[in-house]
Amino acid sequence: MELLGSLHHPYIYPVLDLGFLRSSANGYACLVTPFNSRGSLKDLIYKAQWNEPWVKKYTRKPNGLPVSQVQRLGRQILEALLFLKERGFPLHGHLHSGNVILQNGAAR
Repeated sequence: MELLGSLHHPYIYPVLDLGFLRSSANGYACLVTPFNSRGSLKDLIYKAQWNEPWVKKYTRKPNGLPVSQVQRLGRQILEALLFLKERGFPLHGHLHSGNVILQNGAAR
């Protein structure tokens, strides 16, 4: 938790707590983060509300984003990944638009 708590960066969503679960075959990390009602990058692409049912919001055709917005959000995501790499943190193995939180117009 100390390592995660030390990761203060404008494009990394804060972690409040960390726990681990083990099953017979796998181990899982459980992260507790602040509540965010803005949704994810995937919600923005689909023009969906964060609290809509998954089946309703992600089965319709997605909308494109303006190139300038893709460039800005992409740069923010890359800056966060570079920050993690420079500190020896294992790179995220499951990065996708549903795991990128939007907060005040920034990707986190």
